Amino acid sequence: MIPVNISMEPETHKDRYCAAPFRHMVVESNGRISPCCLWNSGNGKASDAISDPFNQDWMQQIRLKLLNNEKLDGCVECHLREDSGVRSLRGAFNMEYGTPVEPELRYIEFNLGNLCNLKCRMCGSWSSSKWISDEIALGLAPAALVRPNINRVLPYVNTIDKIRFIGGEPSLEQETIIEILTKIQSVKGSLSHLRVDITTNCMVLLEQQLIDLLAGCKRVELQCSIDGFGKVNDYQRTGADWTTVSNHLLWYQQNMPEVCGTVILTSWSILNVSSAIDLMSYVRAHLPRFLVWGHLVREPAHLDMKNAPAEMKSKLLDRLDAWTELDELHWVLHNKQVISSQLRQAPLLRANEVLVQIDRLDEIRQEDFAVIDPEMHAALVAAC
Repeated sequence: MIPVNISMEPETHKDRYCAAPFRHMVVESNGRISPCCLWNSGNGKASDAISDPFNQDWMQQIRLKLLNNEKLDGCVECHLREDSGVRSLRGAFNMEYGTPVEPELRYIEFNLGNLCNLKCRMCGSWSSSKWISDEIALGLAPAALVRPNINRVLPYVNTIDKIRFIGGEPSLEQETIIEILTKIQSVKGSLSHLRVDITTNCMVLLEQQLIDLLAGCKRVELQCSIDGFGKVNDYQRTGADWTTVSNHLLWYQQNMPEVCGTVILTSWSILNVSSAIDLMSYVRAHLPRFLVWGHLVREPAHLDMKNAPAEMKSKLLDRLDAWTELDELHWVLHNKQVISSQLRQAPLLRANEVLVQIDRLDEIRQEDFAVIDPEMHAALVAAC
């Protein structure tokens, strides 16, 4: 859920209630479930042997604790955002659904598996099959290839009015998306009640059959995972090609149905924070139908922008403060606020620890961060 139309005011109350577990469920490719995509306690709960995972005891216990205003470890990401004065996903769910006290599943995030054509630096084999060879080279035990299981969605087609497709790379699993939407259409008579979100890295265009189905939906959001302008995107999202990506973004700009909103989802990290202004300026100039909605990379820890050297942080904060030409756009203010808040935090790792991890993957992939961001690289080297 991307809160693109909400107030930029931070959370002002201290209650812990969240509507997500009462209306929403994430279904992972391995069969585990969680209340939302930011839940981080134990990576969800196994559900393959449960006929109705949304109403299992584990989810019920979460709901009871929230109704009792208890703080849950799984909700730490939203608490961090709220403490930084940034609107949280919890706030977005509460705005969407109010404060229900009885569970009724309305919104599913369905993971289509880990088949992917990219190997993003903040990812791993659990979400990208392209990572398997790199993890073997790193001495790790990679996850196996997992393909989608629509039986995890079909029991709920009568009740849901929103579904989000994630991966892996959903554009590589379009047959499954078409099958699910066609099933919902046959059960409900149309798709006019349904909101659909699809996340894609924009290396493969959506097929016309799928676009035609989406045109019949109540609302669609195309969420394009883009992590920088030009070579910056191609570095953080190894395997991406900016020429292809930018051409496809322009195609979506011109050809997606009117019911379709278009959002660029950006993972802000130490690798791309220096070029944040470049990306936002490009989108405003060339993709007026789009906005950029960013979140922070916290794992792996070396990619957290908090680890930037103090002098570099100061330079970046000064640049963001001085760049005011697009401050009338709420999404620009959001990204500036998210980035600035993180840059003001104390580092997690020393500069040499960050460089070791970056260089290790650079060596395997024959890439060079010093070429992508010479200023940040030089600052890290100087701080060692």
